[in-house]
Amino acid sequence: SPQVIMEGLERNFNGSDHFADICKTFLPKDFEHVRRQNIVDVIHASTHDAQSCIEQSTSTGEEHVSNEVRYKLFIDASEDESLIRFLFAFNILNQKYTKYICMDHSADHSQKVNVIATVRKYMAEGQTVVMSQSDAIHESFYDLFNQRFRRIDDPNTGVQYYANIAIGDHTKPCKVHPQFQCVVIIKKSDVEKTAAPLLNRFEKYFVTHSVLLEAALNIQPPCLREIVLIARSKVMEFATSIGGAQSLCGFQDGSTVDSLILSMLPSTPAFARDDDESIADDDMAHKEPVLLIVQRMIVALRVRAGFSFSSYLTDTSELIMDAQYLLQKAQNDVDFESIDIANLTEQSVHDVTNDGLSLILEKGSPSIMGRLAIKLTTMWLIFYLCKRLMQLLTSTGLIVHLNRFPPRMLESYVCSQAHFSLKHLLKRYFCNKRYSPSKIICFSSCLTISELSKASALKEIDPSNTEIRNLSCLPSESIQSCLNQFVSSNKHILLLVANMDEVSHSKLSYARILIEESESSSLGQRKLFVVLIGYPTHLSCVCYPALFLNGWDHTFLHALQDVEDELNLRHWVVHCCTPTEDTFAQSFRETIKKSLSNVASAVSHSLSFAFQEDALHMSKQIKHLLLKTEVGSILCTKFASYFDKNLMLKYLRNSIRFVTSCGASRGIFESVQTAVLNDFADFLVIMMSKITENCTLETFLQKYDLFQQLFLGMIELLPIPEFTDISFLSGTLPSCIATSNQSFPFFQMAFREIESIIDKSCAQNRILPYNSNMVVNSLYQKILQTMNELLKKDGTSIIKVFMATMQNNDELWSIYFDSFLSYKYNLNVHTSEQSLKDMIVRAYIGDLQKMKNNEKVVRLHVYSHVQDLDVFKVVCVLSQIITIHNLESDIYTHFHVHKPAL
Repeated sequence: SPQVIMEGLERNFNGSDHFADICKTFLPKDFEHVRRQNIVDVIHASTHDAQSCIEQSTSTGEEHVSNEVRYKLFIDASEDESLIRFLFAFNILNQKYTKYICMDHSADHSQKVNVIATVRKYMAEGQTVVMSQSDAIHESFYDLFNQRFRRIDDPNTGVQYYANIAIGDHTKPCKVHPQFQCVVIIKKSDVEKTAAPLLNRFEKYFVTHSVLLEAALNIQPPCLREIVLIARSKVMEFATSIGGAQSLCGFQDGSTVDSLILSMLPSTPAFARDDDESIADDDMAHKEPVLLIVQRMIVALRVRAGFSFSSYLTDTSELIMDAQYLLQKAQNDVDFESIDIANLTEQSVHDVTNDGLSLILEKGSPSIMGRLAIKLTTMWLIFYLCKRLMQLLTSTGLIVHLNRFPPRMLESYVCSQAHFSLKHLLKRYFCNKRYSPSKIICFSSCLTISELSKASALKEIDPSNTEIRNLSCLPSESIQSCLNQFVSSNKHILLLVANMDEVSHSKLSYARILIEESESSSLGQRKLFVVLIGYPTHLSCVCYPALFLNGWDHTFLHALQDVEDELNLRHWVVHCCTPTEDTFAQSFRETIKKSLSNVASAVSHSLSFAFQEDALHMSKQIKHLLLKTEVGSILCTKFASYFDKNLMLKYLRNSIRFVTSCGASRGIFESVQTAVLNDFADFLVIMMSKITENCTLETFLQKYDLFQQLFLGMIELLPIPEFTDISFLSGTLPSCIATSNQSFPFFQMAFREIESIIDKSCAQNRILPYNSNMVVNSLYQKILQTMNELLKKDGTSIIKVFMATMQNNDELWSIYFDSFLSYKYNLNVHTSEQSLKDMIVRAYIGDLQKMKNNEKVVRLHVYSHVQDLDVFKVVCVLSQIITIHNLESDIYTHFHVHKPAL
């Protein structure tokens, strides 16, 4: 009948992607009415039939007995052999009576013989044997797989069954217990390479996560099933939006998401609730209504429905922040605009959750309160699953799709999931006793034995409590002894490093199975098994499948060590993704300052070649200026001011392009650090060239105390170039940089600023050259008033810095006056020749003795500006007098005669 044919097809092709096409071949066109079973029910039925088949065969007198129910062959689509573990979760296999045998593909002859002997032992005991990676010994069990048994009637022990087992070149009949069952596992990718006669000996089941998920959901109430399916759809959309396998390490289409949900779902019906039953809450006071609703629903799903949640994502501190996000979403939902969700009473919270549970169990009529509970539960479940999936997020995926993640999700990723330090990762899993997984798969592109050795030396890893083993150097036969040694030792953490350039998938899967066996023997001890999977850049995210499994957790590690400075990926991500105040530049300045010593050497070396003479001396002066004065700190602040979120993202994305396109061995953030420091060096080259153009470094350093306030204030006001022009400007500096010949630092900046003020005032008051002294004095008073007003304004300016430093410093005024004459009239007067300067001042400005320095400066500029031609004539005459005077000085000196005063 069609029903019998369907059952036969289900026992040979169940779970296959082409099952519908196969049914069309064997069944009539209208076979849709034929009843189908899910794969779990079919395997359950087949296992029950097999247990009684051999016992019933005792009624026959044949020498050879053929079992009507064949052994099972599971085709595992997971590629890491993790799906078979779900057979225990679904009670298809009994953990107590099942022995898991996994061979390594590199097993030698003696190992094969040992495995065959182990199978023989379990055959005689009547255990269920699950054989994985065992293709090398399949030919030894030809009769067993065909279930061709020899019957022997023993008057003492009763009926005995034997099957021929080949051990090398020898064949020996071995006892087979009537209750013995055999399950063979092969990978989906190996099916085409497997001989058809071997496949035909077994009942064949294609085991996939989607098939098992469907079976797990079928036993749940319809409302709960709908919640999970909605969550699955949204999580799949989320995974697609962030690039899937390109962003999530080891991501495999829908299998990773299905495995994540399967690891959360119960495999047997568990949801039960009486109508009058209420959920007890701990610490009801001082909790937001949304938080209480979510907590109560989580408790119901965990305790009554058998759901399994990660405790670190269901801690109160984590849920408080989740509740704020969910509240905002729920308040924007028009279906609940009639409910003041933020101000629900304690009784209302009870009503909401109780109505929600009634709605799940389809008891009573749906209410708006119940629908609110279902809505909040669904949103939280989506959020929870997305955060779990983000554990696999690589550095590339995090940076490229940074703007796609909700801030709350990123906050959890950065603050709760410990992706930026191996030390913090181990602490989170080992020290949190509530967090159940004691087995972790940790992906990273920075994990090698040498890097771990460095981390151990830096006390990131405690060697007294942690054992580090390299799976690449560990023979397969030594893995078990290594694990046994760890279990019996006083150490609590095992780091098993697997470099995927050197370790095969099968060896890694074999090691995982042995870890599970070792963990079961370490009951009562707190042991943490961590498999650190390191993969090179060219293997990208497909190094090993990331499929969630009960007892195992998966995560991605960006860095072994969380360096406490702002050149750190965690700090950059926090700054770029959280809506906090823009305080990064301030903390980043301190980090840049720490690197100033190394960068200063490169800058001084680069600039020294631009000076024609005494390059070594100039190099020393530049290093002294950057490292021994506050100039370096000021320039660090200026450079840090560039760094907003957009620029930081630009750095990160440029580094991704470099690492992925060039196949660089260093990580993304190492490239960022290098790029930042290179740009910092270019920035310093540009700024130091500006400084040398405005100041004679040697003069400044000789009189540092005199010039310090003025010099530092002017550097603060130096304009900085556009960030995009830094590299270009640094590379196009002239081979010989011009240096200032003025003794007064930043003279031209101050000179131009004062002249600009005078020009504006002259234009406003229509003052022309050759005005009377009365007009000039009036202009002087107006300029002086303008200066005073500028000094009272908030903020800093060139005028404020200049006037503040000149105000009570006669020596600065004298140096400025010399620089003024030299710059405007090309008249070089040595500072010691005070009488000559006094002559010049009296000639066109008047007596300045009673004036303050600021008034002197203004008067000097005003008279020079308005009566420029007259002043120029005076200067010309005085220049000739000075020239004659200097010549006479040389003559008197030659004849050793004292020269009279000028």
